[in-house]
Amino acid sequence: MPSGRADMGGQAETADASRSKMNRQDRLIQLYDQLRPALLAYLGGLGLSLPEAEDILQEALSVFSVVLLRKGNRNIPRLGCSA
Repeated sequence: MPSGRADMGGQAETADASRSKMNRQDRLIQLYDQLRPALLAYLGGLGLSLPEAEDILQEALSVFSVVLLRKGNRNIPRLGCSA
């Protein structure tokens, strides 16, 4: 029979993983919010309408989020930071 300690350790790991995922999600949203105006302007300059440009950005966000989930703990790029 598993001890209560092992169960608590599993819950702590789950909570840590959940916090880490939320941080990635928050950073992804922040990155999207920062890049959105410039990307909309760029796509508009290519001749796309605003609804078309927004659809492309939403699709890109969706694909990027799936890639991040598969990569695990890799960092989301930060704007304004030198590599």
